[in-house]
Amino acid sequence: MAKRVKEIMNREMLTVRPSDSAEDALLRLLAFKVSGAPVVGDAGELVGVVSWRDLVGAEGLVQDFMSAPAVTVPLDESVESAAWLLAQSGKHRLIAVEQGRPLGVVSSLDVIRGLLGLPSAHPDSFPHFDPDAALKFTDDLPLSREAAHHVPEAEGLLVLVQGGKNQEEQTVWVEACSNLRAHVHAVASDAGKRIPHLAAAFERGELRFRVAIAPDVSQRMKALRTVLYRARDARRETMHHGQEGV
Repeated sequence: MAKRVKEIMNREMLTVRPSDSAEDALLRLLAFKVSGAPVVGDAGELVGVVSWRDLVGAEGLVQDFMSAPAVTVPLDESVESAAWLLAQSGKHRLIAVEQGRPLGVVSSLDVIRGLLGLPSAHPDSFPHFDPDAALKFTDDLPLSREAAHHVPEAEGLLVLVQGGKNQEEQTVWVEACSNLRAHVHAVASDAGKRIPHLAAAFERGELRFRVAIAPDVSQRMKALRTVLYRARDARRETMHHGQEGV
């Protein structure tokens, strides 16, 4: 289960400026299919937040209709603390910040999904860009033949994630594929034989997948190594913290 705000937030956020017209800001929100956005100043600092409800029928500038200050939450804050903050503030979203700068948006739905052990889902206009791997990944989906139909027929990277309620999420499998859709369908049809050590997790419904298109072989293999090493380091860190608590 996701434990920290940085695990559930949407990093690919839309921002608007205080000097933007209310009409233009509303059109951008609708175009990107989001209900609200942080308002940032010229230096990238957070100055407020605005929603489409604030802007419908409004005439003037964003600064005239935004809420300030915005309700913020640190990246490393727990999901439970974010839930309390949403409940106490009565807001529908929090702005995730680090040193005063907005780095992501956390919606009430993101928090609910995190508490239930479900993956966060974001609009298609905001793909999950992994800066380390330099690839855009899809949202996590349950590993199933039905979900495989939504996967593109393209070369790329397949990542399996194990998680669920009261269970810490971890990357458990990374593979380069010549046809992502065909491979996800094959794995979902017979995960027990293809990846025997994950058979039990698959039967319990704990496996999810994400994919990224990567037609260039060198880029694909570099990203594969990056994700593998990161997963290895995360497991070592988890084991280290576990030993400290003994």
